Amino acid sequence: MKKSKAYHRRILLVEDRVEDATLFKIVMGEVAPGAEVILFTSGDALLRFLEVPPIVRSGQVIFMDLNLPGPSGIDCLSIIKKHPVWREIPVVVLTSSVAPSDISRAYASYANSYIQKPLEVEDFRKLARTIGDYWLGAVTFSV
Repeated sequence: MKKSKAYHRRILLVEDRVEDATLFKIVMGEVAPGAEVILFTSGDALLRFLEVPPIVRSGQVIFMDLNLPGPSGIDCLSIIKKHPVWREIPVVVLTSSVAPSDISRAYASYANSYIQKPLEVEDFRKLARTIGDYWLGAVTFSV
């Protein structure tokens, strides 16, 4: 197994399916030690978290499912990208949907990326390595 890099970023994961959230946290812990994953099971919970000052937003990235209880992922994405402070936080849609309408709506709402959730654990590990290398390693965040 390839040696993991130490990443010092914060991932805000918005996922209501316990199985998907658990897999994401385990796999990211394996491939990106040092990355803090904070789980929100609804869009409302994420928005409440973002409202509490002072939140250090530099070095954060949001991974959000589209199908959430309460406001949908698209609704949350629109709120985040219209907010004068929050809009700088990168938002990656991580969902099982490959519907062209979902993809179009996500990008029209200013998603930074759209990724289909892998079905197999090993494919999820590969994706996690890519996420770690790109979003937690290569990207320079606003300060």
